Amino acid sequence: MLTIRDRGRAIELGLGKYRVWGRFCVERLLSKPVWQGIGAVIGAVGVVISVAQLARPDEAVLPPVQEPTQQPSKQTGGVSVEGNGNCVNVGDGNNCTVSAPVITEDQNSLGVSPTWPMSLGCDGGTTVAAMKGDIAPGKVKRDPLKDIRAVLTKEHGAAYGRGSLSISLTAKVGTVVQIDNLKPIFYRDKATVQPEWVYDPMGGCGGSFARVFALNLDNHAWKDLGVVSDSDTPEGGKPPKGVPAETLGPRFHVSHDDPAVIVIRSQACTGYHEWGVELTYSTGGHTYTKVLGTEDAPFRSAGTPSRTTPVWTFMGGEDNTRLNLGDTTEAPKFC
Repeated sequence: MLTIRDRGRAIELGLGKYRVWGRFCVERLLSKPVWQGIGAVIGAVGVVISVAQLARPDEAVLPPVQEPTQQPSKQTGGVSVEGNGNCVNVGDGNNCTVSAPVITEDQNSLGVSPTWPMSLGCDGGTTVAAMKGDIAPGKVKRDPLKDIRAVLTKEHGAAYGRGSLSISLTAKVGTVVQIDNLKPIFYRDKATVQPEWVYDPMGGCGGSFARVFALNLDNHAWKDLGVVSDSDTPEGGKPPKGVPAETLGPRFHVSHDDPAVIVIRSQACTGYHEWGVELTYSTGGHTYTKVLGTEDAPFRSAGTPSRTTPVWTFMGGEDNTRLNLGDTTEAPKFC
């Protein structure tokens, strides 16, 4: 039973007569000015009040919940491509992978890492000449994390007699680079520049095979030796697989999974030399060049001095953390 009061009088609406009294009560109420605003609101929102709903509020019907609309996807057989274009759903849509980026082949496809003047791996025989203005031997202290030969050549020192320029070559993932050519560049040859002192590690190691080019700095001779041992007294045996034996050009390629190392064995018996190498390579239909050892930062080599030169070493002294004066030299060992 629903009761509505009109000017103090109670009007009872029964279920049996709700059609007559319900309409009468609503019309009377809406005819009064105080209710006209409410009637306008009720009419605007489309709410229809029935006496049955007023009598049983628990049976009121709620509006249906609208489900969110999913973004459509393009279907291609058993593969659907999402709208953002970054993800591919295979089969039932549970496996989603991001598409691989486009690989660009350009001059940066080739990775080049030079090492000078020691051979890769074990090298206890390469000697280094300190030139005028370099650090004095008495100020050199042994550092277990650094090779004094690398320190001297970085500052201004030169490979004494023989040096090894090892060039490690690789390519970025997904690219193949053809090594077309390698040639020396000669910047300066000076007969009057002499070593001040020579550092000798006084060690030795077994030989290993490498792809070797020979560079004679005294007469500018350049020769491809193929795959040979990088030691003066090579061990017996054959070169291991993986050492590239092909001549430079169309047959010589490197990739990320198939890198290569080229060794330039330099030799200087006379004078002082500053030099570099030019590497030519191709990828993606284009040819590029890279210079190792520029005119401002060249590789340096020194040969026979015009006077007897002291040789310093960490061996043979009471303090093996500092250089000790050992022998003297008038020429590199092999000259």
